[in-house]
Amino acid sequence: MDLRAIASRRTAARMTAVIAVGITTTAGIAAQSAGAATTGQPPTVSTQYTPNQIGVGQTAGITYTITDPNSSGTLYQISFTDTLPSTSAVDNPASVADSGCGSSIAVNATPGAGEVSASAITVKAGTPCTISVAIIGNVAGTASDAYSDFLYAASAAGYAIPGPVPTSDESPASLQVIGAPTITVKVPKNNAVYSYGEVVKASYSCTAGAGDQQSQLTCTAFDDLGNTINSGQDLDTKVPGQHQLDIQAISGLTSDTTDVTVNYTVLPDNRFTISKLKRGSGGALSFQLALPGAGSVVVLETASGKTIDRDRLSVSRERTLKVTLPANSTSKVNLEVSYKPKGGVTRTVTKRNIALG
Repeated sequence: MDLRAIASRRTAARMTAVIAVGITTTAGIAAQSAGAATTGQPPTVSTQYTPNQIGVGQTAGITYTITDPNSSGTLYQISFTDTLPSTSAVDNPASVADSGCGSSIAVNATPGAGEVSASAITVKAGTPCTISVAIIGNVAGTASDAYSDFLYAASAAGYAIPGPVPTSDESPASLQVIGAPTITVKVPKNNAVYSYGEVVKASYSCTAGAGDQQSQLTCTAFDDLGNTINSGQDLDTKVPGQHQLDIQAISGLTSDTTDVTVNYTVLPDNRFTISKLKRGSGGALSFQLALPGAGSVVVLETASGKTIDRDRLSVSRERTLKVTLPANSTSKVNLEVSYKPKGGVTRTVTKRNIALG
């Protein structure tokens, strides 16, 4: 009998075998020719992902277990190609490892590739061969892997023949790659500028990624002052300067984290008060001026659209000043005070129709 011709016919007739995650093929191989003896049970292959749920950019291990189901003996020249789920690829590094597969095994797992292949595997009855490869999730979704080119030989000197066709009742299992959560920020806008003490309510939301569950999502925000800021809560606008709000969304399934940082500025306090305002019988105008910090002040006294007196002051810190303007005989005057804090914007307060005392 021409064994080469038999093997050639078997190879030409082989069908692509799809072996699902965690499912082992059990179908036997038919006799090589009419009246010929069978070669015994062919090898079985199972696949396992650890874990079987990962986030985009996260890694998992894929383990192939090849077993000789016969009570004794050895199977040779086992080879297969496995197309990885469309949501994943070989990681970098691939971290290939094997055990119990014989000394000649060759594994091809190129970082970034969408398939893994192995050849020259030898498996003894009772001693499974395991091959592990690191893979990375690159697209959100759920998909399974698919085997092809499954060959083996029943003796060291035999020719490799096609492996078994999967039974029709096998159900594919899969690797789930879960999308990263997303964050939407309405307030504060990036690089927004706010007045000191201005009421600004934070407004943001987090959305679970594809395949995730919204109920397991954590969504929090922290400012650079150490405050936890919930959506709808006021920002702290009583500390002048540059600030940041960092929003985090964390998946409860994969611990995948999305961060968004928003920058904003709180201007120096430009609020001031005028008190003890009075005008004596001689026409001199006096008042107290309470300033919140370093800056410059312009004091303007007018009447009927004409300037009576104009003074410019500067302060290096928070303080209260007593100001007296020269006497004049005008019956009623107006007072205009403009204060510009260092690094801030000008605020003006006007008092009108101040009569002689």
